[in-house]
Amino acid sequence: MKVQETATFLYLLSQLLPKDRYDKNNPFAKILSGEAETELVYEDKYAVAFKSTGAQVKKHFLVIPKVPAVDLTDFMEKASPEQVNGYMKAIQEVAHRQGMSPKSELMAGTSELGYRVTFNTGVHGRQTVPHCHAHVMGGEQLQPHFIGITQEKVDQIKEQGATEACHTLLGKLENNGMISKCVTAQNLARQIVKTFVNSHSRNG
Repeated sequence: MKVQETATFLYLLSQLLPKDRYDKNNPFAKILSGEAETELVYEDKYAVAFKSTGAQVKKHFLVIPKVPAVDLTDFMEKASPEQVNGYMKAIQEVAHRQGMSPKSELMAGTSELGYRVTFNTGVHGRQTVPHCHAHVMGGEQLQPHFIGITQEKVDQIKEQGATEACHTLLGKLENNGMISKCVTAQNLARQIVKTFVNSHSRNG
C-alpha cells in the first residue's frame, strides 16, 4: 500500500473511533508529549512548529495546536477563544520569524514577501495526520493552489476554457454574417486566447 493510501486508510479508521475521535498515538501527539523528537522552530503555550518532512516549497512548516483535536473543525469545537486566538497568532509568528512576513526583520526592505496557510481537513482535503495542523509555506513564488497542477497545466486550462468561449461567440457571429468568412474562427480565437492568457499572467 502506498504512503498516501496508508495515510488515508489510517485517517478513515480514526473517523470510526468513539465520540472523541482523537487518536493519542498519532505522530503529532507524540511530538507534543515528548515521546517523539523533532527540531522545533517555535513553541509557546498554545502551539509548536517544525519543518515539514515532505516540504513542497523552499520554506514549509507545520504549526500544530496543543489542543488534542483531529482537524480544524474539531479544534474549533474544543478550543476556547483564547486558544483559537493564541494558535492563529502562533501561525503568524512562525511566518514572521522564518522571514516570510512583510514585517520580518530578516527580509526588511523588500516587497517580494508573502506566504500561504493551508489546513487539510478530512479525506477530501487530503489530511494525512489526524491532528489539526496548519501548513505555512513560502520563501518563493508559490504556484496556484491546486495540488498536483503545474502552472503550465493551469495555463492550458485557461486557454481551453477561453477557446471554447471564443468558438461559441464566433459561431454566433458567423451565423449572423458579422465576420468575414476569410477569417477563420480558429485563427481569431487563437489571437483572443493569447491576449487573454497574457493578460491573466500579468495580473496573477
